[in-house]
Amino acid sequence: MKRFLLSISLILVCLNVLCAQTPARKLSPEEEEAKRAIEARLAESVEAMRRKDTPARLEWFTPDWRAKTIDGDVMTLKDLEEHFRRQDRNILSVAPETGTVVDTIELKGDEATVHTSQKFVRTVRGADGKPAEVRSSVTHNEVWVKTDRGWLIKYIEELEQGPTFVNGVEVAQDRAGWKFVRVVWEEGVAKARAAFEEARRRDPKAALFEEATLNNLGYKLIQRGRVKDAIEVFKINTEAYPQSGNVWDSLGEAYMLDGQRELAVQNYKKSLDLNPKNANAVWMLEKMGSPLAAEDIWKLLGSPAAVELVPDVVYSEGSGRALRMHVLRPKARPREPMPVIVFVHGGGWFEGHRSRGLGPLARFAERGYFCASIEYRLSGEAKFPAQIEDVKEAVRFLRAKAAEFHLDPERIGVWGQSAGGHLAALAGTSGDVKELEGAGGWRKFSSRVQAVVDWNGPVDFLEPVQIKRWAERKNEALVKLIGGAPEANRERAARAMPATYATPDDPPFLIMHGDADEVVLLSQSESLHQALKRAGVDSTLNVVKGAGHFGVDGVSPLPAELAAQMDAFFDKHLKKK
Repeated sequence: MKRFLLSISLILVCLNVLCAQTPARKLSPEEEEAKRAIEARLAESVEAMRRKDTPARLEWFTPDWRAKTIDGDVMTLKDLEEHFRRQDRNILSVAPETGTVVDTIELKGDEATVHTSQKFVRTVRGADGKPAEVRSSVTHNEVWVKTDRGWLIKYIEELEQGPTFVNGVEVAQDRAGWKFVRVVWEEGVAKARAAFEEARRRDPKAALFEEATLNNLGYKLIQRGRVKDAIEVFKINTEAYPQSGNVWDSLGEAYMLDGQRELAVQNYKKSLDLNPKNANAVWMLEKMGSPLAAEDIWKLLGSPAAVELVPDVVYSEGSGRALRMHVLRPKARPREPMPVIVFVHGGGWFEGHRSRGLGPLARFAERGYFCASIEYRLSGEAKFPAQIEDVKEAVRFLRAKAAEFHLDPERIGVWGQSAGGHLAALAGTSGDVKELEGAGGWRKFSSRVQAVVDWNGPVDFLEPVQIKRWAERKNEALVKLIGGAPEANRERAARAMPATYATPDDPPFLIMHGDADEVVLLSQSESLHQALKRAGVDSTLNVVKGAGHFGVDGVSPLPAELAAQMDAFFDKHLKKK
């Protein structure tokens, strides 16, 4: 699901350094004491922010803490915790000049009302992946209370936001849109709809908000469980910005979450009509069981002139239904048989589609490779080892058809992402392991591969830290795959782990993993890499700085850096010298 970060100058900077105060009146001794105590709290909090210690930052809030932002939204402590965690992921550093000036403080018993002016300067990861300096400011009314744990903050009301600068360039702010959003929060969607329609009666082109402002509101409503209100908000946005594929995409997502599948499909397709490169719409249609045909995706890709698409080639019929692969190959057939790249899609072993490989494989086909993007039985249909049996049968099928397809049966590589990365790695270490071959066809041929690329695959199912992470996120993909919790089914879990079968005759591996991946921890790839090296296997681990759980969607090009490394790896191990 697409997510928009909360406003970068929201209420959070109230926890930064408290600077010199210029009070409008002389403070009483009690107020001076309260000010010093609050200053101490804030000084500790800013250090916790710098070291990205979310639990420490949350210590200075009361359990019933609330905040009202400039657009009328009300945040709770749970919302704040999630924002802190997103902020920790996004912020690279906090500048020393970040600080808060207390303009006034008024003490009534154990409660202090404070007015603050705050400046927040930080370095974040920009949209291009490069560091960017962001400067913003905001004023607040705050309420602090004295407890047995000292002074804690109970309430914040955001009064005014100053300009925001990114690398010294001022970013436009939708102040009119904030007022419109406030109507939604305080008076309801129907009132906002009436205000919008009245403005449109006066001026058919009236825009009371920017597109992104209302989209952001819609996703906040979804996060609060108000999906039907989000639908109405997204509808207003489509009326204001009918030529934006993004707003139709958002409306499709809201309909999907509301269980209105047909309307969701309609809106995602509308989004694609307006923006053929909308990878999210392609992925969501797939997720809802209405994937685009390979030919339709091929058109979205511009039908690369040098590549031929042969869709839906059946490679197996022995599992009760046909299993298919999409084939991509150069239109100009090379004289020598072609090396092969087999792509295995991700999706937690319970979802995903072979069409995800079309876009990224097209570039390899242009470079002279015969490419196959395969499907396999998902965990809702069959438990492990069905998935690896299907991958192996696909490899055997290609070998059996080598003469027909003009491919080299001794130069087959496999590449997968996430769950597909696991299966690719397992195919690499378990070549010809009988208990994983299955009862499929083409048994006279080997399932061995000659090169493996694994993108962030979950590969160590008994690693305690990863097991804990899956439990925290209530991610039961592995449970669905092996038919039970790994810690209670250790033998079954080990049987599915690539390292179990690692031997010196395994093919070379290129393992790629982001160091900011929170779905599959980097330690998973590190564990596999170390196991392969111990077994004498040629293994390279490329840690992608700042990258999360990256993958492919079928229509987006491969990032240039990753593509270059894969080109070099596959060319070295699959192409004849």
